[in-house]
Amino acid sequence: MGQHDPTVRGQASSSFHQKNKCDLLHVLSELCSNNVTEYQALIIGLQMALEMGIIEMEVYGDSKLSINQLLNIYEVKKCDLVPFFRQASYLLKGFENVTLNHILRKEIGWLMH
Repeated sequence: MGQHDPTVRGQASSSFHQKNKCDLLHVLSELCSNNVTEYQALIIGLQMALEMGIIEMEVYGDSKLSINQLLNIYEVKKCDLVPFFRQASYLLKGFENVTLNHILRKEIGWLMH
């Protein structure tokens, strides 16, 4: 599941309430798998939202693997993903209400506008 090509970039976009959006481009300093990058981007977005005092949030991600793992639909089988899954799960508990949504990569554009 998922690609294992090394990548050095991750992007997280979170929609805070209905009016405010926060876009973040984070460059990773070492090579890692696409799945690790997706988790790292999500973790950064969750940390930012918590620091901003956000208590309700909708998360849109194009990684079906990470979204479904966090929804407990998929099991985390790769050892290298376990620490990221645990950290993201821990951060999600800091919100009163969070909705995780998988979207196709080609649909991300509408989130940015």
